[in-house]
Amino acid sequence: MKRKRPRAWYGCSWVKNCSSVGWVGYPQRRLKQGLPELAEPPAANHDDWVLFELEPEPAADFAAQDDLVVCSTRVPELKKCFLRAEPFFSGRFSNSGALFAYLKYDSTERTVPARLAERARFEEALARALSPEQAALVGLGLGLRYSYLDLAVTDADCIGERLLPALRAAEISKRAWLLFCDSELEREHLAVYPDSPEPFWG
Repeated sequence: MKRKRPRAWYGCSWVKNCSSVGWVGYPQRRLKQGLPELAEPPAANHDDWVLFELEPEPAADFAAQDDLVVCSTRVPELKKCFLRAEPFFSGRFSNSGALFAYLKYDSTERTVPARLAERARFEEALARALSPEQAALVGLGLGLRYSYLDLAVTDADCIGERLLPALRAAEISKRAWLLFCDSELEREHLAVYPDSPEPFWG
């Protein structure tokens, strides 16, 4: 069954169907003023990042990124494809053979400032553990329940050797997984801890 997509909006433009022609993203600097609690993306050129806002329906749990409320991304066309639950192939968006994946974790914090500080800790852990030749951060997101870091992974070996150990050392929650954007891998995951539970699939 195709998962239900959250309603999306950008600035003052409401879009009930993410596949409609009206999908629009705005540079983050144009929207940030209305969302002072949002953290700046970790990029030298902030104009490279686009901010999306969505309106998910409350639920007990969420598959994929279905609880996403706000996200910033350096690859807006990729993000739109994934959020629409369209057929996804990483090779469409990368000439270097990168595999697009995302870290999904159940935050231990509840306020927005605390969740942003928590996520920043994990960003820093990944930045220390991974070289640009191994993986790159291409997106950030906050959901009703989960938080997200979107990655372009070019060295698959770095996941088990460096990425997951770094997250454990940073004391990420047990409900944390690396999941994949590709349609063929949508039911695959790598748990951060050996005893992490299965992610919710919907």
